[in-house]
Amino acid sequence: MSADTNKKSKGLARLCMALSDPTRMRIMVELQRGPLTVTQLSKSIGASQPTVSHHVGILRRYGLLRVRQNGRLRIYNIKKMNAFSGLGRDLHKVARSLGMKVNRTSARKTAQGKVKESM
Repeated sequence: MSADTNKKSKGLARLCMALSDPTRMRIMVELQRGPLTVTQLSKSIGASQPTVSHHVGILRRYGLLRVRQNGRLRIYNIKKMNAFSGLGRDLHKVARSLGMKVNRTSARKTAQGKVKESM
């Protein structure tokens, strides 16, 4: 096995480990649609905020997410969206085939580009 193939294999294995939890997969599916806060992710996937925060932290440690601060809000999105565009579609298909409810995100952008919490 070449060094390049070995490196790619290790990267793919890390990606599989990062996505090995159903909650993390649902988070990635939702973020594939656009940036969200933990509160929005929590509502969208039906998990508690502490659970979502925990899994967002893991996804960040694996280098899959980035965060930007907007006042007191922390807004998360996928770090390399182009690398995940096909994966996002595939994750939606897998989620639906497993009977998971895949919601539309509740993020709304204002004219200033800020994310508003939905009521």
